[in-house]
Amino acid sequence: MIKTTEELSQLQEYKVTSNDRKTTEELSQLQEYKNRKTTEELSQLQEYKKNNRRTFKLQEYKVTSNDRKTTEELSQLQEYKVTSNDKKTTEELSQLQEYKVTSNDRKTTEELSQLQEYKVTSNDRKTTEELSQLQEYKVTSNDRKTTEELSQLQEYKVTSNDRKTTEELSQLQEYISNDRKTTEELSQLQNFQLQEYKVTSNDRKTTEELSQLQEYKVTSNDRKTTEELSQLQEYKVTSNDRKTTEELSQLQEYKVTSNDRKTTEELSQLQEYKVTSNDRKTTEELSQLQEYKVTSNDRKTTSRRTNDRKTTEELSQLQEYKVTSNDKKTTEELSQLQEYKVTSNDRKTTEELSQLQEYKVTRMIEKQQKNFHKVTSNDRKTTEELSQLQEYKVTSNDKKTTEELSQLQEYKVTSNDRKTTEELSQLQEYKVTSNDRKTTEELSQLQEYKVTSNDRKTTEELSQLQEYKVTSNDRKTTEELSQLQEYKVTKELSQLQEYKVTSNDRKTTEELSQLQEYKVTSNDRKTTEELSQLQEYKVTSNDKKTTEELSQLQEYKVTSNDRKTTEELSQLQEYKVTSNDRKTTSNDKNKELSQLQEYKVTSNDKNTTTSRIFKNIR
Repeated sequence: MIKTTEELSQLQEYKVTSNDRKTTEELSQLQEYKNRKTTEELSQLQEYKKNNRRTFKLQEYKVTSNDRKTTEELSQLQEYKVTSNDKKTTEELSQLQEYKVTSNDRKTTEELSQLQEYKVTSNDRKTTEELSQLQEYKVTSNDRKTTEELSQLQEYKVTSNDRKTTEELSQLQEYISNDRKTTEELSQLQNFQLQEYKVTSNDRKTTEELSQLQEYKVTSNDRKTTEELSQLQEYKVTSNDRKTTEELSQLQEYKVTSNDRKTTEELSQLQEYKVTSNDRKTTEELSQLQEYKVTSNDRKTTSRRTNDRKTTEELSQLQEYKVTSNDKKTTEELSQLQEYKVTSNDRKTTEELSQLQEYKVTRMIEKQQKNFHKVTSNDRKTTEELSQLQEYKVTSNDKKTTEELSQLQEYKVTSNDRKTTEELSQLQEYKVTSNDRKTTEELSQLQEYKVTSNDRKTTEELSQLQEYKVTSNDRKTTEELSQLQEYKVTKELSQLQEYKVTSNDRKTTEELSQLQEYKVTSNDRKTTEELSQLQEYKVTSNDKKTTEELSQLQEYKVTSNDRKTTEELSQLQEYKVTSNDRKTTSNDKNKELSQLQEYKVTSNDKNTTTSRIFKNIR
C-alpha cells in the first residue's frame, strides 16, 4: 500500500518549481503590474487634486464614456460593484468570489473570470495557464501518510514575507494617499457625496437599482482597514522564498505544461471543459457545466479504498470548512469591499451593465449645481470597454482559451454503486444562489467535473482522461496507448506518466483505479457517512486553533455574523455530485462525456438553506 501510495504521489505530482527564472519573472511581473497600476492611479488622484484645489476643495470627476483614460479612472472609483438584483444575493456572491481580477486585458479577464478563487493580475497567458491549475486537489489513500499529503495539497497559504508585499496589498485597495491631508480630503469627498454617479437609463426601475449598486466606499488609511484589506486578499500567491515555493509546487501539482498546440488540444479534448460564449445557446450549455458526477468503478476497488474509521475521521477534520463570524461592522465593511460583479453573457445584461457604469457627476457644493456631468454610453465600443471593467465576464469563444481552461479543474470523484453515488451527490452539492434563473444558468457553467461509469467502456474513457491507457489484447488499444503517450510534455513527465497497465482481468482494473487521480470510492452506507465527514466544509468559530486548521486547509474565510448568512453561504459552496447511471453509460461516448462535465447550479432556496450543511470536495 505504501509503495502504491508513493507511485501515486509520483504520478500525480506535477510540481511547478518556481525556483527557476521563468516563474520568478512571472511573479515579478505580477507584482510589477500591481505597482505600476496603483502608482498611476494614485498619481492621477493627486494631480487632479492639485489642479482643482484653488477652485473648490471638492473634486469633480469628469467622465467621458468614449475616452478610455477617463473610463479607467472611473473604473478605479467603482471596482466593487455587484450586478445582482438584491443586496442579500450581492453580499453572498461577494463573499463567494473574493478574488479580484485586476487585469485590463480582455483575454486574460475572460480566462481569469473562471478562476474565481485566485487572484491573477498578469496579462501573460502562460502565467494564466499555470495559475489555472492551482485548484486541483489530491485525494489519495486513506492512511495517515496520505492524510498529511492531503493537508498539504489543500493548504492555500498566502504568505507575504516582506514589507513590499504588505505595501502592495495596502495600495491595491486603498485609493487614498499615505499622508493625512489626502485622507482628510477624501473623507470630505465622501461627506459631500462626491461619488454619487448619475446614470441616465431609459426606465426608472433600472435607475433605482443602479443607484443602489453604485455606492462606493473609500476606506481610510488606518491599520484596521489595512488588516481588513489583508484579509480580503488572502488568496494572493506570493512566493518569495523556498518554503513558499514548495507550497506552491504542491498547490500546482497537476500542471501539465505543454508548449505545442497539438498537446493542448488533446488535453482540452480529454477534459472537455466548455467555455461559454455570449449567446444564449452557449449559456444553456454552460448550465450543464457545474454538475459533479460521481461514478462508480467496482465494489472490489471500493473495499480497497476504505480503510479504518479513525483515518476517515481525521480526514474529515482536515477538510472541514469553518466560517468565522466576527462582528457586524466588519461583516458589513468586508461585504462592501468585496462586492464583485457577476455579469451575464447575453446582450440584455451587457446593456444593463453598460448602464451600471454610467457615472453620476454630482454637484460639489451649491455653487457647482450647474456642473452635472452626464455619462451616456451609446456606442458598442463603450459597451465593450465597460464589459472589461466588470471583471467577471466569461466570454471566451476561441479554442485556445478552451484549452487553457481545460486544465482548470481536474477533479475526479469516483464512487461505487448508485446508492453511494446518490448519497454523495447530496453531500457535495454546489449551490450558487442567484435571484434570476438566467444568471443561475450562466454561473452554473464555470466548473465541469468528469465522471466515469462503472463498466469497461467507461473505464477506457477514464484511462484516456488521465493518460493511463489500459492496454488490452487487441492492437487497436495498443495503438491508442502509443498515441497518448507520444504527447508527453517533458522527459521527466513522460517518465512519471508512463505507467502501462495491462488490463486483462479485474485485478489490473483495480490497479488502474488506484492510478486515477481523484477517486473516492465507497462501498456501503457506513463508508458513505465517513466520506460525508471527509468532504464536509465546516463553519468554524473564532478560536485560534480552528483558525490555524482553516488556514492550513484552504484559507477561505467567509466572515459573516448571523446564522442566516452562514446557512446561505453553505449553499454557495456545496458540491453537487450527480450519479451516472448505467443507462446513460450505454449511450454513445460523446453524449456521455458531455454530460460528465456538467455543473449543476441550484437556486437559492431558504428551505433548502436550513436543511443543508457545508459540503465540498476539492
